[in-house]
Amino acid sequence: METRTLSEFQQSTDEYVRRVWETKAPMSVRVEGEERVVVQDAETYHKMVDRIDEMELIEAVRIAEDEYRRGEGRPAREALMQLRQKLGIPG
Repeated sequence: METRTLSEFQQSTDEYVRRVWETKAPMSVRVEGEERVVVQDAETYHKMVDRIDEMELIEAVRIAEDEYRRGEGRPAREALMQLRQKLGIPG
């Protein structure tokens, strides 16, 4: 990953943003010698967030399946009814 200082980035912002957008490669920006910011094109960022969301959903389903196999689950209707009662939602 390309790394620039904040001063370099500020002096050539247009160039660096265009480079990130065209190459789809992120750029790291250092402040006082430490990496503080990563600049990334929006399309790649949204794809990454979507993948993370998908992986988290898959993991949640896996955990739920494991709990169900151990007998810790309960029918969805029962859980929803209890949730409605708890939240005061007529149903």
